[in-house]
Amino acid sequence: MATVCAIRRWASALKRGADEDTHFRATSLETLRNMVAAGSGITLLPALAVPQERKRDGVVYLPCIKPEPRRTIGLVYRPGSPLRSRYEHLAEAIRGTMDGHFDKALKQAV
Repeated sequence: MATVCAIRRWASALKRGADEDTHFRATSLETLRNMVAAGSGITLLPALAVPQERKRDGVVYLPCIKPEPRRTIGLVYRPGSPLRSRYEHLAEAIRGTMDGHFDKALKQAV
């Protein structure tokens, strides 16, 4: 289990020039969680993937206070798509409906 001290040592080592071991990488949230539980590193998870009890399977979940991690998402389509106008309407509907919603949802989840 990674403790705050272990994370600080890891961050300090990276600042001093240590290299990240890139032999193990994953994109699945469950795979990342299992790698952390097995002692194979640390990761960032979306707030919605964090269990309410903040401790499970030997993994402790700590909130990121400052700076708070953020992600930009986009709707991507082929430039010549015949559905372009539909995609643009969908993007506008999502933007109008979700504006500010994610910030509220994340604050409630954390």
